[in-house]
Amino acid sequence: MNRRERGFSLLELLIVVAIILIITTVAIPNLIHTRMTANETSALKSLNVFNTACVSYLSNYGSYPHNQSDLGPPANGQIGKTGADILGSDLAPATGAVVSKSGYIFRYTAGAASQSGNINSYTITADPEQFKESGVKRYYTDEKGAITYTTDNTVPTAASTLVK
Repeated sequence: MNRRERGFSLLELLIVVAIILIITTVAIPNLIHTRMTANETSALKSLNVFNTACVSYLSNYGSYPHNQSDLGPPANGQIGKTGADILGSDLAPATGAVVSKSGYIFRYTAGAASQSGNINSYTITADPEQFKESGVKRYYTDEKGAITYTTDNTVPTAASTLVK
């Protein structure tokens, strides 16, 4: 056989494999960073939706919700304080399950109830499901509507860095 009929040499194949490895080494970190940025943006949007839903609940019922599920669809079909149907079941499931969306876990915590049973404050946190894989920012918001974050995996508070 002459050289053209033999196919690729081992050296040629090794060069192609090396080029593919170099491209992969450059592309994968960029892909992971892009996905984390998208997850963080989605978490911010969800926190804004939560704050708006809580204000809407307050204007309808004179109190913030006792539970995250109070913002979601009613379990019995009757819209009311325990199922205001302001948020979808993806952010406020009727079962009270932990909400995970776009790589973040959302937790709503109602403040202490007044003597009349009304909730006058709340906090919501959004934490990455896997720190440094699904996100590097941990978020915090409360009834004031400001959203803050930390990037060192410490628990954020109202005094943390403000999202601009």
